[in-house]
Amino acid sequence: MVSESTSRRAAGIVVIVGAFVLLYALAARNDLTPAFVASTLPLFGLGAALVVGGGLVRRYVHHLHGPTE
Repeated sequence: MVSESTSRRAAGIVVIVGAFVLLYALAARNDLTPAFVASTLPLFGLGAALVVGGGLVRRYVHHLHGPTE
């Protein structure tokens, strides 16, 4: 069975790679405009949050309130 953190990290990497592929495809077709670049930036943030964020948030909550289990 795969842990939640492994699934979350894998999903984040898939989102980041997908954003790179989207930008590459737009650049290859000469359709890369500032609007398209700006629209893909949130995908990188979402991917980074999935890869790093969940564990950090959990540790911060444990620091504030102690273990929840």
